[in-house]
Parts: sequence; C-alpha cells; structure tokens
Amino acid sequence: MTASASEKTLKARRLLHAGALYDLVVVGPLALPVVALWHLEVLFHINSMLGFTGAFPEFAPIHLVFVNLFGMVIIVWAAMRFLAPAPVLARGDMLLRLGVSAILAWYAADPAVHRIVLIFLTLEIAWGLADWRCLRLYDSGGYSRQSETA
Repeated sequence: MTASASEKTLKARRLLHAGALYDLVVVGPLALPVVALWHLEVLFHINSMLGFTGAFPEFAPIHLVFVNLFGMVIIVWAAMRFLAPAPVLARGDMLLRLGVSAILAWYAADPAVHRIVLIFLTLEIAWGLADWRCLRLYDSGGYSRQSETA
C-alpha cells in the first residue's frame, strides 16, 4: 500500500521539524551569552569522554560574540523551518548542510583539529540526507512549487 499525498507531505514536514529541533537543541544554546560558554564546555567534555585528545583553547570575548551570532542565526533558521515547513526551506537547509559538511570535512582532515568535528560532520551529512528525503516526499506527494511563492 502506498502512502497518500497528504501522508507524504506530513512525513516531509516531520523530517523538516526534526532537523529544526536538532539544530535548536544542539546549536541554539550558543545564541545565549550566559549559556554559550557552558554549552561549549559540555562539548569539550564530551570530546574528552569519547577519548579524543587535545585541549581546547580559551575563548576570548570576541570569539563568544561570533559564537552567539552564529547561534542566533541558527535559531531563526530553525524557527522558519519549524513554523513554515516548505520544500524551499528543505532545499535551503540541504544546501546549507552540504556547505557546513564541506567546511567540517576540510577541518577534520587536519590532525590538529579535535575529532569531535567528525561527529558533527556525520550528523550534518545525515541531516542533509534527511532533507533530500524530505524533498523526495514532497515531490512524490504532488507538492506544487507554485505554492511556495504564493
């Protein structure tokens, strides 16, 4: 039995919502100045717990400014996908995750970079594939591109 168009659209929206929720949980705390440093310390601790080596540098206030700005952009992007899950946003997210994956792969190739980057690289690739699946569901569900611009 094949899924109806509305079931496929619902599955696509759920995938887009899941990716947005992941971004809010994992990256969203970086937007808050009082939480960002603590969140980074948790990530550094996870790096150590997994047996990855290396010490993380001290963050100067200017580093945290950019961390907070990055976090805020991610919160807005996630909110857009959560509140209006449309194929155009799935396409944008897929392209963004491809770009982020390329940057993470570049840094992961450097042995001096902490291996926790590989975890984030894997997750970005996985969410990019989820976006691709989301687009396939929208396409097979008969979603019209004209409705994206209306």
